[in-house]
Amino acid sequence: MATYVVGDTHGCLQSLRYLLEHRIGIARSDTVILLGDLVDRGPQSAQLIDYILLLQYQGFNIKSIRGNHDQMLLDAAHSRAHYSQWIQNGGNSTLRSYEDFIGESFLFPEGIPSTHTAFLNMLPYHLAIDRFMLVHGGVNPFHDNPLGNAESLLWSRMGELPSDFMPSTIFLYGHTPTPLDTIQAIVDKQEHRLIPLDGGCVYAGMRSGIGFLVALKLETLTLHWVEKQED
Repeated sequence: MATYVVGDTHGCLQSLRYLLEHRIGIARSDTVILLGDLVDRGPQSAQLIDYILLLQYQGFNIKSIRGNHDQMLLDAAHSRAHYSQWIQNGGNSTLRSYEDFIGESFLFPEGIPSTHTAFLNMLPYHLAIDRFMLVHGGVNPFHDNPLGNAESLLWSRMGELPSDFMPSTIFLYGHTPTPLDTIQAIVDKQEHRLIPLDGGCVYAGMRSGIGFLVALKLETLTLHWVEKQED
């Protein structure tokens, strides 16, 4: 029985499958939590959501928190202005994935399966597990309700926190692509309150050190990763 937290997937289904099924070998007694940004930029956003739903159907305890790209997809379904912003930020790849998944008759947004939209709408903005707080973007410690500030949780970049802000909590976050060796060094020290887990899988080849899908085993603070598996 173990708990794994996985960084941003961005439609990289083959990488996620390889990480969970081969590198980790998850069991139904394990818990897997994704840090959001399931969709956009990568090639198989629709298929990735369906894979998560399939694992849930098969009895695996896999869930996700909400990322800014997941929110953009939901917003685009209700607003033309939000649709334009979404397309400018990688939404086209998600549309193509649904065309592949549904067929050429796919229309947005009504063609998205209701199981997918229900899943996305239910994603929480943060999740607490023991001494860990999982967020996608960042936390504004000076806000009246830091964990109720959706804008920061989705969009901001995590910065250093005051020492008296939730002092016994370790924050795990995505959203900010971070070189694998930097992530590993932070995990190895086991003294940081802030652990980035977005290895920039979808951005492989665009910047040195990124292009990995990363998972952290919470019980031992052990890092697992795979290089991007998509062509």
